[in-house]
Amino acid sequence: MTTIAALGLGSFLYGFYIMWRPLAFIIGGIIFVVIALIMNQLYDPEKIKGGDE
Repeated sequence: MTTIAALGLGSFLYGFYIMWRPLAFIIGGIIFVVIALIMNQLYDPEKIKGGDE
């Protein structure tokens, strides 16, 4: 029973290792988008507006 549990856990961890690389790109992209949106909110768009008043 312990051998089957260890085999199942090992195959689960190996599958997680295989899936991690594309998942890391997706999660990293989402984190970068969130950081960009947060940084965009720090500036008041009315003050930095160019052109004629």
